[in-house]
Amino acid sequence: MAYATLAQAQYGQLMDLFKPVSSFVGIFIMMIAATLWLRRQDIINQKHLPIISKMIVDLVYPALIFSAIAQSDLQANYIFSAMSINVALLVIGLLMGMLGKYVFRLNNASLMAFILAGTFSGTSLIGSALLKIVYQDQPAIISMGIVIAQFSHGLLINTVGIFIGIHYCSRLDKISFTRQVQQFLISKPMLALSGGLAWNLLGIPTTGYLPVTLFGGLTMIGSALPFLSAMATGLAFETFKTKGMLWILVAVSIAQLVAEPMISHKLTQILDLPLVDRQVGLLLSALPASPLAVVICARYGGNTSLASAIVLFTCFLSIISLPVTALFSG
Repeated sequence: MAYATLAQAQYGQLMDLFKPVSSFVGIFIMMIAATLWLRRQDIINQKHLPIISKMIVDLVYPALIFSAIAQSDLQANYIFSAMSINVALLVIGLLMGMLGKYVFRLNNASLMAFILAGTFSGTSLIGSALLKIVYQDQPAIISMGIVIAQFSHGLLINTVGIFIGIHYCSRLDKISFTRQVQQFLISKPMLALSGGLAWNLLGIPTTGYLPVTLFGGLTMIGSALPFLSAMATGLAFETFKTKGMLWILVAVSIAQLVAEPMISHKLTQILDLPLVDRQVGLLLSALPASPLAVVICARYGGNTSLASAIVLFTCFLSIISLPVTALFSG
């Protein structure tokens, strides 16, 4: 009897999360489908991908980063939860780099896509929106999730992610490692991240007429990010044969949807963080591959077709994998 009651409770938890998660992933896939329709109507085409990618990396994404970080409430538990995700990211990223280079023997353009899409999830893009659906009546949890998202995937994709794009960029083969580091440090996302941290730590006001106008404008610009990222993914998508790519997709899915959340969740248990912190961290670390992988690849000459295929593949799988993962959030 007790077993039946527990099973019913777990089933209820699965269904409660399955509906909003599958709905949200469906919305993102619908936006990609809208882009494919625009392509079919010859309204936009793949020649627009570099333009959209540059808009995202140089304006829209930095606006969101600065606004979110400058206004964040930085509590110790949130930072510890984010750092547990970061450790998992770095471990998985290292393994993906070795797997891509020595097992799949990918060239630099494909290796860039493989590492970026196989390591960084959509936390900084769709994580906060997902939490708004799942925890719609609990604004404190949503706020906590935004902080964790920005200081985990949001932080690393703007540091390690951008550097990977610059390091494997075919246009930078003749540039020294020191010069690559310099270009990374002055990239727009890095400047936005540094500026947001400085604003936050110095206690500069975020309320009042001028700050509200500033952050209101930045928030509106940043709100275009999910759709523009979906557009970039749709523009980069090409019909591909699973033969020769199937094992790449499987490897990325295991790393992204299984290994990464398992590692980060285990670390939050070791740190003995509150249950809700562990649950939010697990949801964020189990999200599908980030569309920003496509954007960074387009910006720095990576294999956008491979990155787009990985994003779409993990998006479809996450409709099932994410709710199942939530069952282990205790």
